[in-house]
Amino acid sequence: MTSRDSASGDEAAASSLDAVPIAIPGSASFPRRVRRPLDLARFVVAILLTASIVLVAWFATSTAAGLGTDLSTGAQLLPSLIVLALNIIGGIGTLGLPIAASIALVVRRRLRQLFDALVALLVTIVVLTIATNVISSLDSPRLLAALAGSAGPGGTATAPILGGLIAFITVARLMGRRPWNVLSILVIGSLVTVAVINSGIALAGVGVSISIGWAIGLICRYALGTPTTRPSADEIIAALSRGGFTIESLAAETTTSRGRRYHASTTAGQQLRIAVLDRDLEGAGLVSALWTAVRLRSDSGAGAFNMRRSLDHTALMYYAGQAAEAPMPRLLLASEIGPDSSLLAFEHIDGIAFSDATDLTDTDLDDAWRAVKILHDHQISHRSLSAEHLIKAETGGVQLVGYDGGSVAAGDVSMRIDLAEMLCTLALIVGVDRAVASGQRVLGEAGLLRALPTLQPVALSSSTRRAMRKNKQVMVGLRDVLIESRPGEPVEQIRLERVKIRTLVMIVVGSIAGYVLLSQLAQVDLATLLTSANGWWVLTALVLSLITYFGAAWSLSGFVPERLSLHRTVLAQLAGDFATLVSPPTLGAVAINMRFLQRAGLHPALAAAS
Repeated sequence: MTSRDSASGDEAAASSLDAVPIAIPGSASFPRRVRRPLDLARFVVAILLTASIVLVAWFATSTAAGLGTDLSTGAQLLPSLIVLALNIIGGIGTLGLPIAASIALVVRRRLRQLFDALVALLVTIVVLTIATNVISSLDSPRLLAALAGSAGPGGTATAPILGGLIAFITVARLMGRRPWNVLSILVIGSLVTVAVINSGIALAGVGVSISIGWAIGLICRYALGTPTTRPSADEIIAALSRGGFTIESLAAETTTSRGRRYHASTTAGQQLRIAVLDRDLEGAGLVSALWTAVRLRSDSGAGAFNMRRSLDHTALMYYAGQAAEAPMPRLLLASEIGPDSSLLAFEHIDGIAFSDATDLTDTDLDDAWRAVKILHDHQISHRSLSAEHLIKAETGGVQLVGYDGGSVAAGDVSMRIDLAEMLCTLALIVGVDRAVASGQRVLGEAGLLRALPTLQPVALSSSTRRAMRKNKQVMVGLRDVLIESRPGEPVEQIRLERVKIRTLVMIVVGSIAGYVLLSQLAQVDLATLLTSANGWWVLTALVLSLITYFGAAWSLSGFVPERLSLHRTVLAQLAGDFATLVSPPTLGAVAINMRFLQRAGLHPALAAAS
C-alpha cells in the first residue's frame, strides 16, 4: 500500500531533503556531455533532403526556374515599405541574432555551447563558400543554373551566411526557446525573401544552403556533444517528494533505450522502481523501429521517440492494465522532474524473472497465460513478452512488466503475436510440450491455435528473436505440435511482412540491371538495326539462342536425382543470364541455380554440388 506525506510543493520537498539523509549507492558520475541519437538521425534526413533538392533542381531545371521566377515576381509586388523592413530585419539580424544569442548563452554559463555554435557557423560558411567556387569552376552550366538561377558569372550557387545562421541556430538550440524561436524565424524568413526578390540565387540554392547548414549544425552537435539533461539524484528525490514520497535511499541500476532505472526506498519502508526519461535518450533505437514499421503490417504501439509522448504512452499502458486488474506493478506516480526530464514510479515486486528461474512449475506457466488472457480480454496487447518481462512473484502468481511497446484497443493480429511470443518464450525455458500444454489448459485448443499463423521470427521482440535463432528447432516443434492438435483442419495464413528483404534486394538489383541494359541499348540505333536486318536470320538466331537454354536445363536436370520441371528449369537459366548483368560472370548464374534447386526440394549441400 502507498504511504504518503501530507507535505507538498517545492518548500516541502526541499525541507524533506534537508531532513532525511540520502544514500545513493551505485550512482556513478555521469558524463556532462552526451551524443543524442536523434541528432544523428536528423543529420541523415538533412543529407537526404539536400540530395533531393539537388536532384529535383537538376532533372526539373525548367520547372524549378519557373517556380523561382514566379516567386520572385510575386515578391517584387510587395509594398516598398515591407521590402525595406525585410532588408533592415535581415541586415540587422544577420549580426544581431548571433550576438544577442551569444550574450544569452554567456549569461546562462553555456560557454561550451557558444563555442560549438560559433564553430558550426564558421565551418558552414567555409563549406558553402568552397561549394560555390567548386560549382562555378565545374563545366556544368545546368547545375549552376539549377542552383544559382542562371549560368552567368553573376549568380551564386549557395548562400553561405544563411547556411551559417542555420547552423548557429541549430547548435545553440534557439528554436526550442522563446522568444528566440520567433526571432530566428523572422530573421531567416527575411533573408530568404530578400534573396528571392533580388534574384541573386535560385530557390534550390536557398534550400540547399538551409539544409546543409542544418546538417552541419546537427553533425557538430552530435560530434562535440550536447550538455546532458540527465537529472541529478537530488532532482529525482525532489520530484518524488513533491509527489508525496519521502525518499531515504536511491540507487542507480541500469540504462536502457527506454530510460534509466533506479531503485528507491522511502522513510516508511516502501520499495519503489523508478524509470527516468530524459531527452538524452530521444531517438535511441529509431532506425530499428523505422525498419520494423516499414517491414511489418502490424507493429507495436510504441513508436514514441519524444520524451513526453513516451511518458504518456507508458503511463496509458499501465493505467489501462490496472483498470483491467491485470497482474502488474502499480504505477504510483508520473511526474515532471524538469523541462527536459520526467519520471514514473512503480511499486517494487519481489520476485525473479523467468529468464533466471530454474524451478518453474505448471502453476507458474498457467499464471503467466492467465495474465496474458486478462490483457487480451480487455483488448490490450503487450508486444514484448520476453522472459525478462515475466516475473515470478515471491508472494505468488506471475507479474507482467515492460508494457512500453504495447497498445490499447489492440487488433486481433497484435494479440495473436502476443500468444506466439508467449509460446516461444515458455518453450525456450521449459520445452515445447509443457509450453503448449499450459497454454491449452488456460486458453483451450482453439484459443491457442490462433497463435499458429503468427509463429514467425519477424513478429517476435528482438530478445526473443535472438534466442529463437539459436534454437531454430523450437519454432518447428511448436508448429508441429499445434498442427497435430487439430489434424485435418486448414491452417490460417497471415502475412505479417509488408516488405521482405528479398523483395527490396530484387528491386535494387532489377533497377541496376535495367539501368545497365538501357544504357547499352541507348548506344544502338534500334530503328536502323531492325529495318536493315534479315528477318529469317533474326528468327534463326532467336531459335538457336533459345535452344541453348533448353540444353542448359537438360544438363542441370541430369546432375540431380530429383525430377525437375523443364519449364521452370529453362526460366531459371534465363534468370541466370540476367543475373550476370549485375554480378561477376558465372557467380550470378550459380547463385540462381542453387536457389532454384533448394526450392525444388534438394538439400543445400546437394544443390551446391550440382
